[in-house]
Amino acid sequence: MQIVLLDLDAVPADLAELRQIAPCREYRFTSPTELIGRCQEVDVVVTANVALTAAAMRKMPNLELVVVVGPSLERIDLAFCHEAGIAVRNCDGYAEVGLAEHAVALMLSLSRQLPGPFCGVASLALAEASQLNMPAQDLRGQVLGLVGTGTMGRSLARLAKAMCMQVVHAERKHAVSVRDGYVRFQDALATCDVLSLHCILTPETAGMLGRAEFAAMKRGALLINTAHGALVQLGPLRQALQDGCLGGAGLDCDLNDLGELTRQDSAIPPHLIITPRVAHRSSSSRKRLGEMLVEQIRSHLCANGKERSTANQNPL
Repeated sequence: MQIVLLDLDAVPADLAELRQIAPCREYRFTSPTELIGRCQEVDVVVTANVALTAAAMRKMPNLELVVVVGPSLERIDLAFCHEAGIAVRNCDGYAEVGLAEHAVALMLSLSRQLPGPFCGVASLALAEASQLNMPAQDLRGQVLGLVGTGTMGRSLARLAKAMCMQVVHAERKHAVSVRDGYVRFQDALATCDVLSLHCILTPETAGMLGRAEFAAMKRGALLINTAHGALVQLGPLRQALQDGCLGGAGLDCDLNDLGELTRQDSAIPPHLIITPRVAHRSSSSRKRLGEMLVEQIRSHLCANGKERSTANQNPL
């Protein structure tokens, strides 16, 4: 059996144990033109962001297992996998603690008016607390609205309740009805002191927060986004921060996606903290992801009566 890891740069895992299962071919990044050549002879594909279409997988005769790092399987043609007998598994929740704790760190940094370097990327002006526009706020008793209640959202909810925050779960933005235990999306915007995003990026959620949504939010509320930068429209976010509609924003995202927020021709908006996509890369999260990859592949091997071999190969 052979394993290929297609995009190591997006797989923050300790791979020592995985490399003992079978020969591993490792690539930091794989383009569409490189995909088939790298997968033609492998049995297991591990990927975070590389799309696997039916056309591509038809040219991978040995493929029997796809392991996706993260919660979303939208880049995998599941119908073809079902038809071809290819198992698909994912590693969801490996960073739930790290993401939740990072969200809390962003909330505390903004509410306590801590300077940006606290999170590694300077964004708040280095100034005396008395010179800041907003006084420091306690999180105790404030209302936290969660958009997305998967493993990450639930983990943050537990931490927030431990800090005596009130937690509400926002219904999907365009939902016709409201599930038990949820509130209307618009009601969450209007009442929450902190809004935290934990949903995956889909055509439905892309740009879900824009000018109208920021205008509808409680004035001075904080926005936390440790999910995906594209959930938020950056131009309207910049304006909402400058106008004071938002009291602050904490983003953990790819710095290459922040053009409208960090334009060189204008000042960085006030009360903005940016960290460079590090929330899911703690040492504990890396260890857990490595363990989950091993668990998924070993489970598949046991189910199919395959023996394990050992080998090592360096990243290409």
